[in-house]
Amino acid sequence: IYRWDSNIRGSIIIGIVGAGGIGLTLINSYRRYEYDVTLAILLIIIAIVLVGEVASAYIRGKVQ
Repeated sequence: IYRWDSNIRGSIIIGIVGAGGIGLTLINSYRRYEYDVTLAILLIIIAIVLVGEVASAYIRGKVQ
């Protein structure tokens, strides 16, 4: 569970530095002054992280 959560966050950071994925899309939209797209991507990232946190907490609760 921790590894899955860590991989999601890590992939966003790696993308921001140029390796591709949603992080690269985020940085490219920001550089092109497409702030509406940038905001949408940020909201998607936040939603993904929040869903991951909720799922992780639920699963940890069931395991204990």
